[in-house]
Amino acid sequence: MCSLDAPDVTITASQPMLYLNQNATATSAINVTAQNGFGGGVSLTAPDLPNGTTASSSPATTTAC
Repeated sequence: MCSLDAPDVTITASQPMLYLNQNATATSAINVTAQNGFGGGVSLTAPDLPNGTTASSSPATTTAC
């Protein structure tokens, strides 16, 4: 028997993919929506970026709404 839990949050981005030239910047709004009664905090990370690339989120932790 197999069971799958429903997700606690859904995450969408205004720009799900960004293509940049060297030394360029870009912004994408991230929306975190609570599902199934979830009310906790959510931290966003961007692991394994190419060398010389950085990512940040503000605020660093948010509450799903």
